[in-house]
Amino acid sequence: MINRSLYFKVDSYPFADRVNPYLCDIFKEYYIQSVKGGAKRTTPNLHEKGIKEIDNILRWICDLLPDFAYNISGGRIIYDAPKFGGTGGFDPYSYKVDGCWGITYDKGDSVIKHNHFPYTFSFCYYVNTPPQSPPLIIEGKRMRMKEGQLIIFLSHYNHWVPKCKIDGRCVLVGNIDYNLGKELMR
Repeated sequence: MINRSLYFKVDSYPFADRVNPYLCDIFKEYYIQSVKGGAKRTTPNLHEKGIKEIDNILRWICDLLPDFAYNISGGRIIYDAPKFGGTGGFDPYSYKVDGCWGITYDKGDSVIKHNHFPYTFSFCYYVNTPPQSPPLIIEGKRMRMKEGQLIIFLSHYNHWVPKCKIDGRCVLVGNIDYNLGKELMR
């Protein structure tokens, strides 16, 4: 589903039931600090650690990006990159994960309002969403996500997470950049 007023995409990872039970434990291994609001964050380079479960999710996300970009443009993208026989222009396969980390929320934790400009896209993949988990709020729109769901949105959108009333909310998040001439993670 693509929402045209805010430009975001929501999708469900087909292997969430198999992968999600391991991800929160992986995040604990790489925990480094708390963010403003109290939630606990891992190192920002989980995409470079060779963690099979994370690498597979990131490949799936990257496979969704060309269609998302095409829909954002209203179908007006010109695929004129050299690999398509052109001399320049847009290459829908030149997106690259440029930061990926896990965030765990316990009771009282939140993340303050922020954005990820100048990146192109940001994403949140939901690993654990216990009952009463707070929503992700993007530009004032409350997004109630479920375990195994992914949301991709434009990085300049302001977003935040209100205080948790429970322990154990867990997400994999990151930023994606457009790098003409560089291949997607495959």
